[in-house]
Amino acid sequence: EGAAQPRTSLAPTPPSLAVLPFDDIAGDTTDAYFGEGIADEIAAALSKVEGLRVASRTSAAAFRANHAVDVRELGRRLGVSTVLEGRVRRAGDRMRLTLQLTSVGDGMTLWSEVYERQVRDVFQVQDEVARAVVGALRARLPGAVAAQYDRRVSWLGTTNLDAYDLYLRANYLLERRGSGVAKAVEYFE
Repeated sequence: EGAAQPRTSLAPTPPSLAVLPFDDIAGDTTDAYFGEGIADEIAAALSKVEGLRVASRTSAAAFRANHAVDVRELGRRLGVSTVLEGRVRRAGDRMRLTLQLTSVGDGMTLWSEVYERQVRDVFQVQDEVARAVVGALRARLPGAVAAQYDRRVSWLGTTNLDAYDLYLRANYLLERRGSGVAKAVEYFE
């Protein structure tokens, strides 16, 4: 008699994630590129996981300095089910990375960890974080996909920390455009 009601799908939505740029605990703007670079590398690795949608870098970066937005609201704005946020502190050849994966639906922490390592171990830490996030989301990922991710993430690029540091600096400056582009080119070279 009445108009037919649209049917809603009961199929579960694929898990989705936003990796926010990591804050520098010390507030040292000269090292801000480091936390952002690590977050970008982790997001890139996670974007390769079949069945996991990862918000674009630029979308997540829009919330870089907006600590007034609750993680649940932030997740809704980005259209993701989970948010990975972190803080990094670098002192000399040491770094401390504090991470938290939060469910947007209820604001509850799904996983958190603190990594205290030498900066030279940054590639290993990035790999460990990507594996831990997939592990925390394992129940939401298709079984075969989650099991297949137990391999090492292949980080393309260099194992030379000086080169990696210059690469992160260059990306940071390039993203901001303006007068920093010339310096970014110098760092890339």
